Amino acid sequence: MLEACQLHEDSHVLQVATNTGATAIHIAKEYNAKVSGIDINKEAVQKAKEIIIRENVQHLVQIQQGNATQLPFDDATFDVVINEAMLTMLPQELKEQALAEYRRVLKPGGILTTHDLVCRLYTSPSTRD
Repeated sequence: MLEACQLHEDSHVLQVATNTGATAIHIAKEYNAKVSGIDINKEAVQKAKEIIIRENVQHLVQIQQGNATQLPFDDATFDVVINEAMLTMLPQELKEQALAEYRRVLKPGGILTTHDLVCRLYTSPSTRD
């Protein structure tokens, strides 16, 4: 997924739902790219900030509390927006709001990458009468 983003040292990346920052830190270390992250969970953001300092990438990675449906960033700020397994947790209306926000903060020609799982449970007809 990250290779498809064509990341490099001039890239500015938004990672949505950073959790404790593992992907953001990896991007900073591997590509020397600037990463802004948001997560709705206050405790996860605090833990991410601690890990970012411990990993000495605070000059490249900034994490803050925020909501994907109301991103606290200006229009056309990011070269890449990364959404990891978060959209599936939202009802359809909020999915659409989040996607609209991703488009808003992406620079023209920017890349949105996401992976989400869909699980449908199918039951077979009962063979019992």
